[in-house]
Amino acid sequence: MDKADAGRFTLRDVLYPKGWTLLHFLLDPRTGLERFRNFRLSIGETLTGLSDLCRTQPIGRVMKDPDITERSDRYFVLEEKFREQLRRCAAVGDRIVTLDLRKEEPIWPGNRFMIYALFPECRVSIVLQPGRRRGSTEISVGKSIFNRGAKCNIGQLLLGYGGGGHAAAGACRVPDGRAERAARKIAEAVLWAG
Repeated sequence: MDKADAGRFTLRDVLYPKGWTLLHFLLDPRTGLERFRNFRLSIGETLTGLSDLCRTQPIGRVMKDPDITERSDRYFVLEEKFREQLRRCAAVGDRIVTLDLRKEEPIWPGNRFMIYALFPECRVSIVLQPGRRRGSTEISVGKSIFNRGAKCNIGQLLLGYGGGGHAAAGACRVPDGRAERAARKIAEAVLWAG
């Protein structure tokens, strides 16, 4: 999973995931599959069962586990809706893709790196979505895993907005009324850093 943690996926991995890569996307909470809560087992129960399976079985056998197959089937059924939503809600400018999901219902599940596959000219993504607390917007910012030219330290930048992260990605929450301005200022800071 070092490959996953470091975001070292190929374009093919992102567009056509299989094996360990697909398993990572299925289990990553940022994919959003758990928002569709009608799985036979919770993610916690699934992970508990998987720990032994992953140590003793090849990935082909792991992917045939009924609880993984259930998630995989759902992932692929909803994948085109997710891609269409990304295309429809994205605005591209100055090598930054801004994805505004605040008015979307539902927000379709999909892997977090797809935005970089669909918008390869962009170095950074800024995603706005409803915050967990009413009246707040979550802003997630990340560097592209394909177009690695951005120099800004994302985590450090987002400290100024009450959030944080690391050099390549981070998040913050702002009141709804300040979201547009915050996203614009974040984009300006990313551009200024190069």
